Amino acid sequence: GVLAHVRLWATDAAYASQWALLATNLVFDYCCKVVMTKLIATRGALAASLVLSLQKFLAFTISVVFVNPLLRSSAIVWLGAAAVLLGTAGYSAAAKAASAPPPSGKRAAETRSDDGEDDHATTTTTTTAPR
Repeated sequence: GVLAHVRLWATDAAYASQWALLATNLVFDYCCKVVMTKLIATRGALAASLVLSLQKFLAFTISVVFVNPLLRSSAIVWLGAAAVLLGTAGYSAAAKAASAPPPSGKRAAETRSDDGEDDHATTTTTTTAPR
């Protein structure tokens, strides 16, 4: 039963490399999670998303080129990979443009919001009528 499988997996040399791969995968997975947590804390979720997309693109490319040569000549595979990479780059460029500060030198009338209120903090003074 189960104990026979445990003995086989623990003693057979063919499974030793699989255990090494599993242990390596666990270590790298833990390191990736720690690094991504630090990246999110310092740079934000967008930067982390972009880094992960780039990492997955590179892993995919390496996998296709070195592991599965049958996919190497498939135009659809490379078209899909290019679409993901261009989409990530476009999203990054749009996010940077949206978060850019407005050009300096704008007049006060141009900085009013849609409701006519000034976006800047204002102070009000009140006066009382004499008795």
